[in-house]
Amino acid sequence: MSYQEITIHCEEALRPILSELFFEQQVLGIQETETGLIIYDNGTGQLTDEFLNTISTSFDIEFTSQSKPNTNWNAQWESNYSPIEVGDYCYIYAQFHPEKSGFKHQILIHPRMAFGTGHHETTRLMIQWMETLEFQDKIVLDLGCGTGILALVAAKEGAKEVVAVDYDQNCMDSLIDNIAVNHTPRVQPILGSIAECPKQPYDVILANINRNFLLENISFLEVLASKETKALLSGFYSEDIPLFEKALSAINWKISGMKAEKNWVALFVEKA
Repeated sequence: MSYQEITIHCEEALRPILSELFFEQQVLGIQETETGLIIYDNGTGQLTDEFLNTISTSFDIEFTSQSKPNTNWNAQWESNYSPIEVGDYCYIYAQFHPEKSGFKHQILIHPRMAFGTGHHETTRLMIQWMETLEFQDKIVLDLGCGTGILALVAAKEGAKEVVAVDYDQNCMDSLIDNIAVNHTPRVQPILGSIAECPKQPYDVILANINRNFLLENISFLEVLASKETKALLSGFYSEDIPLFEKALSAINWKISGMKAEKNWVALFVEKA
């Protein structure tokens, strides 16, 4: 069986938008590169030539597509995946990497081409923020969890319950594997989106998604939060901060801190 590898050259600002659009087509996975994105698809989702042509025309971008054997696909993915270190706090590695001492947490993941391998700047920023928060005996929501790295860190920090939600089946399959190999049974995987989240107040909310989704659904903070809830939001750029200030102010929330890397930001937000 073969899979399709689609290479897209685009500006950095377009990448989260395009990633969201392609994930809606149920592609296998997306990899960000120095020049754009690589989309992986095996034909089982909803990706069509018509969609690709529409994306190319609408965003004025070019793409190339080639078919590759599935065996090479797996080997290529592993060869391109390197461990991630976030200070001395967290070491994220795959099953084909050695363990490494000197870190508070070691997170073993099975990438499976799902979004959330830890390499993106926003994942690192979120983990940096998480190091500063209290998770012991807390109830945590990881919305748009991907492979579950943030949820796993929260569980290892002592969270009482971690609800990890994503609408992508590949992410869920990877997450379930990762829960098992990291011995974190308190992580509850849920396939879906905000509507499927258990309606309860969460002590900590993690949402590393994208600008448009967060702005359009910012009211979820009110629905799923208590007075003391702390939230981390990421998946957007520093120039988007005024949009979030306005949206958060409308629901009586505020930005209390920011971390940035290569123009990507992660915001610490709470009730005003």
